[in-house]
Parts: sequence; structure tokens; C-alpha cells
Amino acid sequence: MGVTERKIKEKEKRRKDILKAAKKIFLKLGYDDTSMDMIAEETQLSKGSLYLYFKSKHEIYFSLIEDSLAKFEKVMVAFKEDDSAADEALIKMAEAFYDFSSNHSEIMEIMVDVKDFLETGKIGHEVIANFKKHEIAVYDATEFLIQRGIDSNIFYPTLNTRYSVVQLWISCMGAFEVSKKMGRHSSMSNVNVRLIIQDLIKTFICANTNNDEILKKYRNDINKNAQSQIPDLSAVCEIIYKSDKSSEIENL
Repeated sequence: MGVTERKIKEKEKRRKDILKAAKKIFLKLGYDDTSMDMIAEETQLSKGSLYLYFKSKHEIYFSLIEDSLAKFEKVMVAFKEDDSAADEALIKMAEAFYDFSSNHSEIMEIMVDVKDFLETGKIGHEVIANFKKHEIAVYDATEFLIQRGIDSNIFYPTLNTRYSVVQLWISCMGAFEVSKKMGRHSSMSNVNVRLIIQDLIKTFICANTNNDEILKKYRNDINKNAQSQIPDLSAVCEIIYKSDKSSEIENL
């Protein structure tokens, strides 16, 4: 290995180390309470050395987001090449979303928070464009599978693909976020959220197909999962209704 190549690899390693340290602090303290001094201390670099790799805290923050979104996009877009029928590919995509979210829960938290930050107007158009580019790629991959389902007569020809994309992603992301909160309560601890997300997609498929074989298959699946996963909802309701404030649900 030549000197130049070695220096490039060392610089890239140092950059990754900085991002790893910064992620730890951002998750602990949040964006506003994190400083370049803290990141420098965590990486055991001088502040001057830190600025050789990143110009600002802002640049570090969005480098974390960019890297994570790129990974997520790669996982989701790969389903455009899946040889399965469109309905099966959509279910696989939802499963992959859950698996990625579960394995990168700390990054998913940053990705959720960053949307609020994007709306403050404190960052440039280029950063917003890059963020949206990854999201659009994921939505386009989802729409591609839905359109494939229409073309193969799985879905109704009049199905609105754009609206369907919104439905599916709101459902999946909402289920994941709510499950994290509800899962803290013992009565919900045995619920398989991965199966619930599967069933959300299957419900969408059933609502938008007239294929009797598909309807029978997924209705049976949903019913079977429902019977095997019934949580102690009475305990959950008791806690909710005992509370004088709706915000108490956060403690479930």
C-alpha cells in the first residue's frame, strides 16, 4: 500500500470514528445541546483537528443522516429487482423496513427528529434536497411494486399508486413508533410487531384486489395472527382511562 492510499484510508477511518462518537452524543443530548467541543473530547481530537474533517456540528449531524438514509434506500430499492409477485414483494419490503428499523433504532430516532429540524429553515436547500432524494427513491420503489401489481392484475386497475404509497408508509412507520411506546407495558410485550406490520400490508392488499385466492390466503393469515397475538388489552385500557391526561400514554 502506497503512502497516499494509506493516508486516504486513515482519513476515512478517522471520519467514521468521529461520526460514531458524534452519534452517541447527539442521541444522549440532542442536537441543540451538543457542541463541537464535546465531539472533539469524545474522539480525543483537538477541536482544530476536528474541523479538518467537518466544518460544523451541522455538517456532522447531516452526514450521519445521509449515511443512514443511503443504507435504508439501498435496502428498499433492491425490492424493485425482487422476482416475487408484487403482493409478496410488498410484504417483504415491509418486513425489511421493520428489520432495519429494529437493528438501527437509534438512527431511526435521528431520522424522525431531523424532519422537524429541516422545517426550521436553519439549513440550506442542498441538504434538504439530498434528504428528500433518498426518501423519494424509497417511495418510488414502493410505487413501482404497486404498479407491477396493477399490471399483473393483482390490484384494481384504478388503484391510485401515489395515495397507496402514502397509506402504506404511514401505516408501517406509525405501527413501529407506537409499538415502541406500547411495548414498554408488560401486557403488550408478547406482541409480534413484525407480524402486525405484515398484516397491515396484507389488509391493504385485500382491500385492493378481487383475486379470490389472494383474498382467502391473506384473510386466513390475518385471522390466524390475530388469534395468536391477542394482548391483555383490558390492562392497557385500564391504564389509559385512569389517566387524567392523554399524555400519560407515553408511560405505557
